[in-house]
Amino acid sequence: MEAITLKPKELRKEYSAFIGEAKKVDYYTKQFQKLKDNNSKISFNIWGLLFSTYWCFYRKMLGWGCIALVLNLGSMYLNFAYGLTSISTIITIVLSLFFGFFGNYCYMNYVDRSIAQAITMDAAKKEKYYKDNGGDGTKILLCMLFVSLVMVFALTASFGVPDNMIQNAPTE
Repeated sequence: MEAITLKPKELRKEYSAFIGEAKKVDYYTKQFQKLKDNNSKISFNIWGLLFSTYWCFYRKMLGWGCIALVLNLGSMYLNFAYGLTSISTIITIVLSLFFGFFGNYCYMNYVDRSIAQAITMDAAKKEKYYKDNGGDGTKILLCMLFVSLVMVFALTASFGVPDNMIQNAPTE
């Protein structure tokens, strides 16, 4: 049995168990329903736009988060090592726009796949699965922020401050 074939009440119950907080369940249930009704992939998410990579980790979409983090770290490396600020800026903007407009669709697919996988589990296993894969990933988010900071410090220690940052610094 797949999550898509569940009755609306049952699906809402599964969304509630997986996503957790009632306010977020309401938001995402409405967004998912709009995406399905309109057969669309586009839905605006302000948090996905503003915090793209870290929003993925917060929503426990580790695959998307890792891809975005590697792209961000790679662009930072290019900026620090070669001064390619434009590439770093473009990657940041593209990731922000992608998760700002397609983040709800990515999250809907993640939630639906997770529910489809857990639907046949017994209650105890399903609860543990939902706890491990659903809800918010505050701990994961904090770890990824720490990893990002360590990488920035490592890049700064290795290459120094990029020339383009020094040139734009105010002088007294």
